[in-house]
Amino acid sequence: MAKEFVAYLKTNPTTYPNDELDELLIKLAEYFRRFVVLPEKHWASVMATWTLGTYLFPMFQAYPYLRLTSGEPGCGKSLLGQILANVSFNGQFMSSPTEANLFHLPEQNRGVQVWDEIEIANRVERSKFQGLQAILLVGYRNGAEIPRQVGNNWDQQVKYHVFCPRVLIGLSRLPETARQRSIELRLRKRMPGQEAQIYRMDDQATEEANLRAKCVLTALKCAVGVNQLYRDDGLRTNIVALLGKAGREADDIWLPLFAIAAACSDETKIDSMQNSLIGDLAKAATELAECRDNPLLTDSTQLHEVRSAAPSRRTEIKEPDRALVAALYVLGCGEAMEPTELAHAVSERVNDKVSAQWLSKSLNRFGIRARKLGKGSRRVFAVPSAELRRAEAKLGIESPYEPGDSGQQGREGQQEAMMIYR
Repeated sequence: MAKEFVAYLKTNPTTYPNDELDELLIKLAEYFRRFVVLPEKHWASVMATWTLGTYLFPMFQAYPYLRLTSGEPGCGKSLLGQILANVSFNGQFMSSPTEANLFHLPEQNRGVQVWDEIEIANRVERSKFQGLQAILLVGYRNGAEIPRQVGNNWDQQVKYHVFCPRVLIGLSRLPETARQRSIELRLRKRMPGQEAQIYRMDDQATEEANLRAKCVLTALKCAVGVNQLYRDDGLRTNIVALLGKAGREADDIWLPLFAIAAACSDETKIDSMQNSLIGDLAKAATELAECRDNPLLTDSTQLHEVRSAAPSRRTEIKEPDRALVAALYVLGCGEAMEPTELAHAVSERVNDKVSAQWLSKSLNRFGIRARKLGKGSRRVFAVPSAELRRAEAKLGIESPYEPGDSGQQGREGQQEAMMIYR
């Protein structure tokens, strides 16, 4: 591979091989579709572009995380995570990684970290997640470092560079600060008629090694072209126009992937109606943006259902009720929360300050109250789905969720199981 790249440089190329880049991305997308049933066809292009980007990520100011989640176990999250680890740059699949692993590994090989079983459904899991949160908050940005004191007397400071691509796998809804740094893919169980080839890692080892080698070589050949498009203000302007917003979502999350996609054809025009790689990215970007703007939607499938629903069934959410709607959505994710925690989560979703006192009083009017789950415990909101349905009815919200679709998650010491709805 190294000899082939040297031979390529000796030809004094004046342009990069965009046809070779396009061919590789198509091949990667087909590889993902072969083993995993994705909710929408365009998500294979997102996976392919993100994978190739792991070979180019040091040139970007930031690189997004991938969040793989689902409403219930058995939807193929870990399988997709393992495939991503096997074809990405120095990928490593890790189940419940420790803080020490995550501080040292980026220093060693800058490889992709695939974190499995990232959950925050109970107190123990949330406590463990706190140790990882510092890495998540800054680890998506180039040059990010976290200082730590070491030595026998803790008198030496070491700065750990933690920037590298990451895949986060789990059922729980992550805090908003982590979700804002991620491209979130919500998988579903395979339906009758949806076929996928059985993935056997040993059988695929040679093919995956060839894909990795091809990714390295193509990334080296096309790095200059991708970098030029990444710095193209016209491409960034088009992404902002597509999403209807500027800031992190355009610059840090989608710009790196669109730069790679645009390098296939030198076309910076972005249209979700295009039948192309850049069109596939546009579909995924607009769907996620709309789902995040609407607290009642969690994936593109529900967005499609709401768009295609009859006008009489669509829900119009009045501005004063936005905080209550967001609170019902957060509580529906199944995590028991103290009033201050809930108020913080709601404030992030509605982008406005909501006090715990006001929120508790408002929810109380709809029959939702904080309660103690055990002797000596603090009051928390742990709300069964039936109570959530009644509150939605009083608010005049016609929920697109079906109870029981997502299984159950419990809290330690909680006596009443809470059904989670998507």
